[in-house]
Amino acid sequence: MSNPVKRAFNAARKAQKSIGGSQITISRGLKASEVVVATVGTSSSVTYEDDGTTLYTKSRDYYIDVADYIFTGDAQTSRPARHDVITEVVDGQPLTFQVTAIAAEEPYVFHGEQRNVYRVHTKEI
Repeated sequence: MSNPVKRAFNAARKAQKSIGGSQITISRGLKASEVVVATVGTSSSVTYEDDGTTLYTKSRDYYIDVADYIFTGDAQTSRPARHDVITEVVDGQPLTFQVTAIAAEEPYVFHGEQRNVYRVHTKEI
């Protein structure tokens, strides 16, 4: 049974995907996904090195439904892993991004209370 907050989150996610969603494919080695719709965001982090320097990192994030992170031929979904490749076509040009971790974190975090959306950190390759 869902409550009003969960219904509102799901409705907002559906609207976000239909209005501003990007069609992507996900690859891991020789495995690839079907074309799925994800939304795009950014995140940044600051790391302080031992030598006193500061490293600022900005990444392109993809919000991908957990149910969509599945490779063709697999029976169940996968979790995002480093070196997975996400390909998005923008203005007719394919853009390729590699899943990466920010600082010492995982390459993804769950977005939302229901943990049904991955926020996947990437860098362009």
